[in-house]
Amino acid sequence: MKKFFKKKEQGRRASLPPRQSAPIARYYRPANATAAKTRKKDKTNLQNQKDSDRITIKRASNIFIKWFGLFALGFVILINTTLSSTTVRIKSFDSETTKSYRSKEAYNQQINQIFSSSFLYKSKFSVNTEKFEARIKEAFPEVEQASVVIPLAGRKLQVSLRLVDPLVRLNTGGNQEALLSKGGVVLQVESQEKINSSFASLPLLSLPNITISQGAQLLTSDEATLVGLLVSEFDGSTEFRKKLKSIEFDVQKREIRARFDGLSLYAKLTPERDARLQVGSLAATIEQLAGEGKLPQEYIDVRIDDRVFIK
Repeated sequence: MKKFFKKKEQGRRASLPPRQSAPIARYYRPANATAAKTRKKDKTNLQNQKDSDRITIKRASNIFIKWFGLFALGFVILINTTLSSTTVRIKSFDSETTKSYRSKEAYNQQINQIFSSSFLYKSKFSVNTEKFEARIKEAFPEVEQASVVIPLAGRKLQVSLRLVDPLVRLNTGGNQEALLSKGGVVLQVESQEKINSSFASLPLLSLPNITISQGAQLLTSDEATLVGLLVSEFDGSTEFRKKLKSIEFDVQKREIRARFDGLSLYAKLTPERDARLQVGSLAATIEQLAGEGKLPQEYIDVRIDDRVFIK
């Protein structure tokens, strides 16, 4: 009985297949784990690349903003330091009627031509205001004072003109007349109609056999002083200060003949003697003789100091 069971047990062992060793777990790497690691690595590299690109873009953007800001600042500075044109203001010699020798457009046009003639006038750093003012006075003899101001913020050169007072009209012959300043300079040469339309109230000066041009010095300082005193003293303000009507100047004889409104006589004067003494003596003589009713019919001669001759 024991034997039987023993054999049977042995036969059952023999039928079992040989036992194989199981693989060790630490050497096993499933395929999906490797793929996940690869994907993670790629994702990390992609993120690093994105971060690098973002940094590059940000750096480029900062550089662009910096240079753009510098360019904009430079452009603003350039615009603010350049001059584009001029703006002109005119102070007339006659504040009540705003008379002028030319139209404002004529002054603007000529001054802008001067401005455009040199690139040095286009910059606030290079413009020479004194030279600009001198060129304006050369172009316009009637300008007594020219003031050029560089604006702080604007781009237009500020030009202010003060016009000199006219002294007399000058008879040039033909259909033309001219205007003389108090300094004896020819201010303007135009037709009689144009001159008389604005300056008919000025005395008329006659100088025979002369050639004139705008800006020319026609009278000496002594001659201009004498004519100026005659104009200012005989302005028609009183009964005995009749308005000066005309002046005839014989340059060779150095003799001036002055005629007055409402008087048939004329006065003889000379630029070779003191102007104030002559004009003062003439005014006093006319007032005295007119008061006495003894005004001469032909002339009053005050060319000799402390002497008055009448006829």
